[in-house]
Amino acid sequence: MSKFSGDRAYQAFRILQVAFVIAPILAGFDKFFYMLANWSSYLSPMALQLIDGHDYAFLPLSESLRLLRDSVSYSDLKSLPMPFQYGFC
Repeated sequence: MSKFSGDRAYQAFRILQVAFVIAPILAGFDKFFYMLANWSSYLSPMALQLIDGHDYAFLPLSESLRLLRDSVSYSDLKSLPMPFQYGFC
């Protein structure tokens, strides 16, 4: 048994820590499957005009780039191109 198992503040911290890690991952994978939300409604009309309404192809592509950026940024941030270093993509 952990020495922190009786501490309610620590338990609340761990619950929030797990939730703030899992929630973005689930939302990211949902951009491939459209089960939790209609992600197309979050795109601006100008963005839809730029991609000619191909939002079902654009969102998985953008999410793939984000997942790639996140996985590489945890290992070595300096190896990324400048826009990826600051999270613009």
